[in-house]
Amino acid sequence: MGTFVVGVASDFYDEHGLNKLRELQTDFLDLPLDTEVVNVSMESASVVPAEALRGIDAYVMLGSRFDESSLAGNDRLLAVCRWGVGYDTVDLEDCAHAGVVVTNAPEGVKKAMAQTAIAFVLALAHRIYDQDRAMRRGESWTTKHQFIGSGLVGKTLGVVGLGNIGQEIVRIASALDCRVVGYDPYATLDSSTLIRVDLAQLMRESDYVVIQCALTDETRGMINAELIDSMKPSAYLVNTARGPIVDEAALIDALENKRIAGAALDVFAQEPIAPDNPLLQLENVVLTPHAAGWTDYFARTTAQSVSTSIRALMAGEMPVNTVNRRQLDEAGVQPRFRVRFGN
Repeated sequence: MGTFVVGVASDFYDEHGLNKLRELQTDFLDLPLDTEVVNVSMESASVVPAEALRGIDAYVMLGSRFDESSLAGNDRLLAVCRWGVGYDTVDLEDCAHAGVVVTNAPEGVKKAMAQTAIAFVLALAHRIYDQDRAMRRGESWTTKHQFIGSGLVGKTLGVVGLGNIGQEIVRIASALDCRVVGYDPYATLDSSTLIRVDLAQLMRESDYVVIQCALTDETRGMINAELIDSMKPSAYLVNTARGPIVDEAALIDALENKRIAGAALDVFAQEPIAPDNPLLQLENVVLTPHAAGWTDYFARTTAQSVSTSIRALMAGEMPVNTVNRRQLDEAGVQPRFRVRFGN
């Protein structure tokens, strides 16, 4: 069969070829000894170039996009393995038509991202960043009464998206003495601590709105100007899902004109965020570079999940975390790994 080659996108590595995540320096992927792991140079490409994947059996990707052009002239690639839970940057149908399996790695994300969302909510509720900025400006302690937070006790926390992460947010929030409402037309969740409502009611009643749903054609731009304007003037919006779910221009307008109290954003309409984005100048918003959930637990668990998917391929088995099963079935295409390993 020859050596199984795993290509890892170069955006995982620094200029010295060392993994940017400290926890992965010594043991990134737990794979058989005869597996070769290579650094795939991206050179800041927005779409993974086909020429970078020559001779690769499985590709582990972080940023960039993957579409039909990435597969041009390639009959060897078996799988695209997304680092993390989201896979909106990979064209599932293009991969399926080529017989390429697409996997994600949700195991490490659930707790890390749920805790990140709650951390943002608590930071906003207690105005921690406002107080920090005031102290750094040298303002007198006599003005600290201006930064009294709204807290969470007796308030309403709204969760948009009740998948694995959303359900974990609900579980944590149930211990914080707040009312928890949730919206998700597809997820089933039996919880005595959650009140299911429609999206309009959630946006209207919540003191803190947490966006934690997947980016799809249906959810793109779902949190629009009308819904943002329906929020309480004292409310905050937290987005730890995907930037395009929220109408960013409408959110900026609401923040600039103080129609809502503030926001905490780990994701943006354009990533990396443009240096002239007005969000960078606003005092009532907390910003992180799509990495707030990156903890040592997240890194290790995600690496283990990716390794498990690749090992399954090498054994001729469909990985548990395959996300384009439906597209493969609809395309009527035999996955390449089954052809390669005869299973």
